[in-house]
Amino acid sequence: KLLIPLDDIKKSEFLNDEKMINAETEEEFNGCIYVKYNEETGKTNYAYFYKCETLNYTGNCFEFDKEIGEITGLDTSQTECSYFDTLVIPTYIYGVKVRSVKEIANEDYSYVAQSDSIDFSKALYLEIVKEEAFGCNIHAFKTHDEIDLSNNSLLHTIEDYGFSDAELVIRKVKLPDNLKIIGKKAFAKNSLKEIILPEKLE
Repeated sequence: KLLIPLDDIKKSEFLNDEKMINAETEEEFNGCIYVKYNEETGKTNYAYFYKCETLNYTGNCFEFDKEIGEITGLDTSQTECSYFDTLVIPTYIYGVKVRSVKEIANEDYSYVAQSDSIDFSKALYLEIVKEEAFGCNIHAFKTHDEIDLSNNSLLHTIEDYGFSDAELVIRKVKLPDNLKIIGKKAFAKNSLKEIILPEKLE
């Protein structure tokens, strides 16, 4: 697997230094090209990422089930996996779409407890926030002024206790228009000042 910044390609002999423009958005391509060779098929797959960190923002910190595209936890035994300013839920991990998240906060010194914010803006394929995914057992008081899920257009379910924890204080939540299900006590024990429920909520 390779992740090649376009800046490196521009500086190489393969392309000139002219801007590469996205014909659909008219914006310049400045991200990375992901290259993966499949030994079984002999084929090489390519994908473009607007930001290089969207492939796997935290290296090997995420425990990930490739079969279903689910973040199943965090390896917080590594110091670098416990002390990030922002918890970023990525678009892909090792080329596989991130579709669901569970048990992010299952460690005493979890990533959630140490991060100042949670960024969902890159989780373009996120469909489900599973039970207790960002709650329970944080064991460190943390305040997030806002959880913004408004751009996660595929997100349809937040399961029971998804963001519920006595130590996790959320002031404001922005939900996506297509959200259909909010499980019981999904935001319990928080200090919500504002939440707007989407019209498609069932």
